[in-house]
Amino acid sequence: MWLQRRKNTKQNSTTSPNSKKVVYLDIMIGNKFICQLPYSHNPLSPVTEEQAVNFVINKRPSLRGKKFRIQFSSNKSILTIKFKTFMATNFIGKKVIIRADRAGVFFGTLKEKETTPAGVEVVLENSRRLWYWNGAASLSQMATEGVKNPHDCKFTVVVPEHNVMQVIEIIPCTEEAVKSIEGVSIWKR
Repeated sequence: MWLQRRKNTKQNSTTSPNSKKVVYLDIMIGNKFICQLPYSHNPLSPVTEEQAVNFVINKRPSLRGKKFRIQFSSNKSILTIKFKTFMATNFIGKKVIIRADRAGVFFGTLKEKETTPAGVEVVLENSRRLWYWNGAASLSQMATEGVKNPHDCKFTVVVPEHNVMQVIEIIPCTEEAVKSIEGVSIWKR
């Protein structure tokens, strides 16, 4: 009886091509712990960065577009990307709406993005300050649908290149929103 149990245990502990191991991934934004996710993988098959990032975003869609790190709870690492920071989506070259901490809200093409000790800093091309808008309840709605009352909006002149510091939000715009925002008359005095 004891020998039979030992044989079963030994047989189950060997790694077969179909056996899965579970590791726990700690997801971090900066130094803040967000969540822990169990990740099943076959130790005989390498895991790519793309697989790990897609797994995390699939389990936590709210992390899409955010900078996050993947750390391993155990000492075993299944990836070579321990402590690497990911930006789930890259918006360089796309029309975006930017919310800055104190400078306000801007629309333009994202040329550069950098994290500095002072915070996130971006360079926008052909940017406009969105001083006041009517016809969108939020920036999220404006980035997806545009504005419904363009004649009531106050969007400034186009600046060829603009450096915006302390950015707290970057929202990509749909084609519909871009057409709407660019169609708003220039507000100036």
